Amino acid sequence: MHRAIAAWLTEHPWRAVIAIAFCAALSQLIPPFTVFACAIPVLSALRFDARIGLAIAAIGVAAASWITYSLVSA
Repeated sequence: MHRAIAAWLTEHPWRAVIAIAFCAALSQLIPPFTVFACAIPVLSALRFDARIGLAIAAIGVAAASWITYSLVSA
C-alpha cells in the first residue's frame, strides 16, 4: 500500500470504514478487491490496536452488507 494512502486511511478511522465498505461491496464483482478489504483492518490494527482494527472491520463489513443488500433489493 502506498504510504500516502495508508496515512490517509489511518488519520481518521471513519475513512478506513468507508474504504472497507466499498472494497467489500466491489469484491463481489471484482475479486481482487477482497485483498484491499482485508488489508485495511490489518493496517488499522497495526497502527492503533487490535480492538480498534476489529471494530473497524466489523463496521466496514456491516456497511458493505447493507450496500449489497440495498443494491440487490432495488
